Amino acid sequence: MGWAHAVRCPASGQAPASALPAAVLSLLQCTTCVQVIGTTYRTRYYFAWGLGHCSLALAGLDFWKWDPATGAGVWGRCKNAQPLKVEFCDSSRLLAGYWNTSTGIFLRR
Repeated sequence: MGWAHAVRCPASGQAPASALPAAVLSLLQCTTCVQVIGTTYRTRYYFAWGLGHCSLALAGLDFWKWDPATGAGVWGRCKNAQPLKVEFCDSSRLLAGYWNTSTGIFLRR
């Protein structure tokens, strides 16, 4: 009795295709699946941080400083994540800096 005998369709008595063990998948398929699932789960955090950043910007709390060269305002004091830099960064050191920016700045003080 192997794994195929453990799960059977009640109507046909056949093992469903989804009952294949993970060893049947190739390494490339497993790696791709892990990347897609990981990116999907991280989008929850990106959405929450983006929503928080938008609410702080609408309240006027996101103002950082005046740019001396142009005289224009610089915004982005409350930005907490940089999703594209997180997804495509080159090292784990940079990943920590891009993932939770405000907390990193606070801890370095």
